[in-house]
Amino acid sequence: MLCRVAFGLGLTACLAACGPDQPGAHPALAPLGQSIINGEPDANPAHQAVVSLHMSGAMCSGTLISPRVVLTAAHCVVDANGVDVRFGASAFAGTAIEASDWVHHPLYNGRQLSNDIALVRLSEPAPEGVVPIPHLTSELALTQADLGAELEFVGYGEDELGIAGTKLTVRNQLDWLCDSDRSCYFEGQGMRVWAAKYTLCHDMNPGGTCSGDSGGPAFLFRGGQEYVVGVTSYGGDETCTTYGCSTKVDRFQAFIEDFLGLPEGSPCDATSVCGSGFCSDGFCCDLECGSRCLRCDLPGSEGRCSPLEDGADCSNGNACDGAESCVAGSCEAGAPLACADEIACTRDLCDPELGCVFRPSEQDCWDDNACTQDTCDPQAGCTNPPVEDGTPCELDKVCRSARCVSNSSGCASAGPGGLGLLALAFGLLRYRRR
Repeated sequence: MLCRVAFGLGLTACLAACGPDQPGAHPALAPLGQSIINGEPDANPAHQAVVSLHMSGAMCSGTLISPRVVLTAAHCVVDANGVDVRFGASAFAGTAIEASDWVHHPLYNGRQLSNDIALVRLSEPAPEGVVPIPHLTSELALTQADLGAELEFVGYGEDELGIAGTKLTVRNQLDWLCDSDRSCYFEGQGMRVWAAKYTLCHDMNPGGTCSGDSGGPAFLFRGGQEYVVGVTSYGGDETCTTYGCSTKVDRFQAFIEDFLGLPEGSPCDATSVCGSGFCSDGFCCDLECGSRCLRCDLPGSEGRCSPLEDGADCSNGNACDGAESCVAGSCEAGAPLACADEIACTRDLCDPELGCVFRPSEQDCWDDNACTQDTCDPQAGCTNPPVEDGTPCELDKVCRSARCVSNSSGCASAGPGGLGLLALAFGLLRYRRR
């Protein structure tokens, strides 16, 4: 989907996206029907980081620049409803990972072809063995002194035979550099080159980029390290025979690093600040440590989800389950507690926080004697000591030597109601004697 551009886009749509910002400002740029020109299959193991992107029938290229972030062109994702990223030599095989988030530069202008850069975050880590290729920073920025330096372009677009989907590579030199906040014109090699601001351009001899390569990288070595210095953006003609231009990556360091977030191992308090998308145990982590036997804060391994040593406690907070412990990074269950004290008068229970609890039950020690105190001793079981002599036990009876006997006074206790009845009876007797 190079802008001239668009693998999978119609001619009308592409001309609208790639038209001049002002009448006559630059030549009309048409869609291309080919891709990496005069290239060859890319077998460089380091370039496993170059990926294909698939959006609603359209295809672009991109580069993994951090464990979960792919650098590509804004025009690839500006109208995307979903993005799938595929790792492999073919755009139609290999490992596919769905994108969880993507953003294009807020000042991207499809008519002026400016700020054509975007970032895509993977929903899960890249396949094992794929090493990100870093983006060029402003400290290492391309300058006019780099004109003539060798660049390597990689992409998945159509080749000269019209066959798309194979990762191809071609080398060419840096011919023109527009490091200005305005577009540039260059004269040379029998052509007039229009370059959007902050772009680097190359002719097509011996080869270069074309449709389907959009978002793909322009690589350059600095100090023995390979960097992404350009993002394939647009070209000068329909047949890919004049020139091609890429967004100058070092001009967008702030945009890139804001999206990348904090590196793994950095202290964090929210997932949103971590480039990996995971804040675990107080550190930006390479994975979401969901197991109680995996931690991201182990000394010397901060930022990497690492297993606790075998035998480490991994209790789930329920003492009734027994003592869980870690084995090879997994939490192994312990033996559930058997709460039985063989004391008949205790209720044997298991409390998730306290473990086994044996609650005395006085009802289980009832001996049918009102003159004994029924108690349950958690150690000895039921005890029935006598209550204090004189303790009321039944009507007109008291306890003596653990027996309920008649009150020794021989008189029933009378309440206020009883005294009233006696007075009434006495009065009736006096009335009859008259």
